[in-house]
Amino acid sequence: MNKLRVFIGILGLTCTTVFAMNTQGTNEQDIEVIEVVGQFSKAQWERIAESAKVDFYELFNQYNDIEKFRMVCRPTNSVFTRIKRQVCEPMYYKNEVYLQTQTGMAMGGAGWINFNMLNTGMEINPVIKKSKKEADAHMEKLINEHPDLRKKFEYFAKAKAASELRATLDY
Repeated sequence: MNKLRVFIGILGLTCTTVFAMNTQGTNEQDIEVIEVVGQFSKAQWERIAESAKVDFYELFNQYNDIEKFRMVCRPTNSVFTRIKRQVCEPMYYKNEVYLQTQTGMAMGGAGWINFNMLNTGMEINPVIKKSKKEADAHMEKLINEHPDLRKKFEYFAKAKAASELRATLDY
């Protein structure tokens, strides 16, 4: 017990000496000021980016006059969780998935689905490549024509970038 008291006493004396040595000869200009800036967590940035994405697509749909480029957002669960995320897909993608599913069902016969005939998202992408280029050009045109849509897009881009940056900072 005495050894512990001696150790604590020496530790306290050492800390006091180090503190006194560090503060000797300092004036107000030599003192380092540390400013703490609040940050959102990764989850908060993800929610902000998700909300900005939905807001952007809602406004985009108001200006968009081509049905196949309309964006459809819906809440969906991730696998093994009840956390809802907004998934947004263009109509041309949804239509292609529908057609591929119908083809798979027709090839299965008698109410069965031939799963070998169903395409996954990776296999559908080459089919919709042309539509995606057209949709991107149309979206860019609308963003350039409408300042309020441009602001929503810029906010969404910044929120998404901040979310991705925050994800890399978390360990």
